[in-house]
Amino acid sequence: MIGNAVVNNWRAEYNFSTKYQYLLNPGQTSEELEMISYGLPGIRKVVFKSFWLKLNLPTDFFLNEEEDDQAYIINSRRKESFGCIATTIGPTAPPAFTPLQINQMLQEYVSQCVTLGWLKDATLTQQLNNYLIQSATAIKENRLTDAQKIITQFMNALQNSNLSQRTTEAQGLLYYNARYFSGQMKQAKASPTVEIAPNRGEHFLNEAHVTMVKVRQGDQPVSNFPLTALVTAGPHSGLVWRGKTDQGGNWSFSYKGTKLGTDTICFVKEVAAVISSDVILWQPDIMSESMPILVTWTGGADLMLNEFFPPMIAIPFARPTIPLEESTINTGDIAAPASVTRCYLTKGQQPSPDDIVILERCVPPLEANAISKYQAAVPVPKNLKPGIHYIYCCADANKEIIELDEMNNCETGIVQGSIPVAPPGSRHQEDAVKRAPADRDSPSGNRPPDCSKAYAVPDTLRPPDRQWRKVFISGVTDPDGDQVRVMLRPYIRQDEPAKGLETDDLSPDVKIISRFENFLELRAERSGTANGRVYHIGFTAQDDKGGSCEGVVKVCVPHDQGQQKTCVDDGPLYDSLKP
Repeated sequence: MIGNAVVNNWRAEYNFSTKYQYLLNPGQTSEELEMISYGLPGIRKVVFKSFWLKLNLPTDFFLNEEEDDQAYIINSRRKESFGCIATTIGPTAPPAFTPLQINQMLQEYVSQCVTLGWLKDATLTQQLNNYLIQSATAIKENRLTDAQKIITQFMNALQNSNLSQRTTEAQGLLYYNARYFSGQMKQAKASPTVEIAPNRGEHFLNEAHVTMVKVRQGDQPVSNFPLTALVTAGPHSGLVWRGKTDQGGNWSFSYKGTKLGTDTICFVKEVAAVISSDVILWQPDIMSESMPILVTWTGGADLMLNEFFPPMIAIPFARPTIPLEESTINTGDIAAPASVTRCYLTKGQQPSPDDIVILERCVPPLEANAISKYQAAVPVPKNLKPGIHYIYCCADANKEIIELDEMNNCETGIVQGSIPVAPPGSRHQEDAVKRAPADRDSPSGNRPPDCSKAYAVPDTLRPPDRQWRKVFISGVTDPDGDQVRVMLRPYIRQDEPAKGLETDDLSPDVKIISRFENFLELRAERSGTANGRVYHIGFTAQDDKGGSCEGVVKVCVPHDQGQQKTCVDDGPLYDSLKP
């Protein structure tokens, strides 16, 4: 045989019939050779060489001392011509038990048998190929029991065929390899298969993504099977879940997204196959890590205080209640469930365990951009010590809702000035009543601030380079000389679309650090084909005795510094806060 005549740990014997004719004429054949192989058969090339010294050959085939080198070469070639090469089946080492590879090897053997003329019947060939396609599908789905039954049908088809349909070489090659394959599958213990669904998801923040797992061994569920899943990449990287299957072979885990982005979740080992659009089939004994599960978090609710008006009051506070206005808004892109807004009276600018809850209300579910308004006269706590206090309010105070921005829920009254209070009935309160100022324009004797002469600084933004420019409000006065605090209102509009009239315009066009600060940032941008952009900025001014006024200032982004160096105000047509 070409190559190793005897495969390691296997042997082959060649028996010749007693009818064997030693001399074969040119073109004559003999089929009297029988090879007995103790290994799996494979397609091999076999070289037959005659023992020429025992042949009755003419004398010119033998060498003599007088022959020159050329004659020697010619005689050697003549002797070699007595050999022949044939394609037949011969022993090979058994392959490693990898079901799909052995199935593929059988398919290749069928194809080669057709090429060599060993499979003569097209119907039989098609039948054998169909069985191997079916068995490959069963193996991919880890149904080894079904695959073994299909290979048995493959063997039966060969046994029931005859020499008019196939040669003995095809019979031996295909049948014995199939028998080895069937026996290995029968003995093999099916690897546990982990079915994971779904293999992807898309949710808003605060929604739950649930992953369902089913573990089977063959057709039977596997209980107490340990599983580990983790987020290997994405906004929630580092999350890990561990557990074991129940009696039905089931396990599941879930989590809620708190940040935008796409998470990649993997189990501890590599996917074997995907058997549908939303199911992963994974064999932990064969693969090291599951196919990734992709979970995308695309949006969510975002609760914050839209308006927060703690009063500006004198020291000490002479009234038994504190007037308080508050509104909670959902600035997210999906509805927010019911929540709690809570306000504290605190000695410092940040909350502490000693803070006193002065307001707690239930906020109903809010659709995107919806607002819940609230007004209350909050009683001054009886145990409150006289002095300066601050009011600290938080939307979603219980932190029950996962939001787009978890850092914008709270506001502190300090940005509007201190809030001094005194408990009712105290000496400080009585003294305050005695010292109350005389009536001027109202029963309380306080006149509100004057917003009529307010203006923006700067009131013109140039050049129009689309960069941010800081703007604040000036010109607000108080007729009583009281301390005045200016705050932005959620009314900021412009006379050009927020996206602009050009395709490369940017949006949104305003940046607010806090509505309770007297400044904001505007984008120095305008349309190149219009008459300049005008921003309209709403504000509220409040003095330290509770008086207030509202106004609007304007900021121009001129078209150019020539003939159109001033803006034409087309009105507050568009919301600057929206993209």
